[in-house]
Amino acid sequence: FEIHLSLIGPFFKMDSSKILEIKKIAKSSFNIPAILLKYDYSSYKYTSLYIDVLKTKDLINLRNKFIKAIPPHTNYAYKFEPHISLFYGNAETFEKTQLISKLPSIDRKININKICITHIDEKLDQWKIIERIKLN
Repeated sequence: FEIHLSLIGPFFKMDSSKILEIKKIAKSSFNIPAILLKYDYSSYKYTSLYIDVLKTKDLINLRNKFIKAIPPHTNYAYKFEPHISLFYGNAETFEKTQLISKLPSIDRKININKICITHIDEKLDQWKIIERIKLN
């Protein structure tokens, strides 16, 4: 499990033409600052424990470039709630709050400097990075 911030998805099929388009967009895009807000949690498996990220114009613009070039399959892609996933699963609320209380303080600003294309197998709860692409 690698810590990540999802920009867009899902796609049922990721072929070489889509990968090429993603590479072109990434190479023409610059590093983006991201503002981290706080640790948080939810009852949803894939946002069980995460860092809330400010939805900035830079993040939205980068995301929109990808959506315009290669529209994702479902409406899920249009519900953009930027966050950095730390844990997937179904832990109890008490466990999550206890864990958050033990985590170090958050660096408020990070630099997003690459895009990763992943393959996700939700049946097996596994995902694998297919390709890492540096931003310009």
